[in-house]
Amino acid sequence: MGAEKTVHPWLKRLAWSAVGTIFVVNLMGFLDTITDSALGCGQDWPLCSGQMIPAQWNLGRAVEFGHRGMVTLAVVLAVSTAVWALRSQRRGRQVTVLTTVGLVFMGAQAGLGALAVVFVNPSWILAFHFGCSLLALAGFFC
Repeated sequence: MGAEKTVHPWLKRLAWSAVGTIFVVNLMGFLDTITDSALGCGQDWPLCSGQMIPAQWNLGRAVEFGHRGMVTLAVVLAVSTAVWALRSQRRGRQVTVLTTVGLVFMGAQAGLGALAVVFVNPSWILAFHFGCSLLALAGFFC
């Protein structure tokens, strides 16, 4: 067994923040579906009802806009974690593989989320969107 490289404490905190945020994004996605708010911003993506920040609000719009906002935060945290981890753990094959898995499936999840909005939530897109969300979470959790 080779000597393990120590992980900077702030990298651990950043990684756990990314995992926690991705988990919250998934919960908000469930809330989106349960409250039938997935089209709260209409069929506009990435805008919400044609605006960056909507002028009029209702529950559906607030849930969907909140979900999109958390996705943005999750992407920033996940990419930051990935860059730092890959730069500091250059020889760590496990870090490279899992970080890549997390980023690839996070990108796929985002793309499928956009397609779900544009094509009014086809069930097969929602199923792949959810599956990718779990794989992205697993990639960053490990």
